[in-house]
Amino acid sequence: EFPQKYMSEHAQQFARDEDYADLLAWYREFYPELFAIPSLDCRLDLYALAHDLEDLENWPQVTALRAHIMRIVESRA
Repeated sequence: EFPQKYMSEHAQQFARDEDYADLLAWYREFYPELFAIPSLDCRLDLYALAHDLEDLENWPQVTALRAHIMRIVESRA
């Protein structure tokens, strides 16, 4: 969902949103069993939240990181 989040600053300049636009559809097509997992959206949010909270310790000033955490928390409230 957020490929630039895991790229080096140098690599980010080469990332284009359109290169990642169809990833979820491709996963659905080639890994349908993944989408059969009950409550997959909630599970993925928990993984992302755990990862983001760990990152927040090292980069507390990154506003996009804080915003992503808040989006997850607010969507589950």
